[in-house]
Amino acid sequence: MGKQLIRKNDLLLLSGVLLCSAMIAGVRLLMMQAPDGQMVVVTQDQTEIGRYALDRNATFVVESPDGGKNTVVIENGACFVREADCPDEICVRRGRIRRDGETIVCLPHRLVIRIEGGEESGVDAVAQ
Repeated sequence: MGKQLIRKNDLLLLSGVLLCSAMIAGVRLLMMQAPDGQMVVVTQDQTEIGRYALDRNATFVVESPDGGKNTVVIENGACFVREADCPDEICVRRGRIRRDGETIVCLPHRLVIRIEGGEESGVDAVAQ
């Protein structure tokens, strides 16, 4: 008399869990995409140097007048600084931004990257 390790109901339960997981992952992926009209606005020394659609992948380097460089990446509906040669790299550690009003700032290179248009972040203020 052998033991039956996997029963028919076990397979049905496993299939249901996998199907639900796939559906949740698909919905999350759709929600992460940038809303229409959302733009990445790049300014340096308070002068706009570029506008890029958040729904199109791009990578570009922003050079500052003092010779510094920031590598900016727009990918999968989010924007981030991949690398920078500033001493503190706060702009790199900021991570990804994707909602209206979010910013990345690199003070040594006088660079500001912000999201305009589309979905609001839902945060009115931050208290510390």
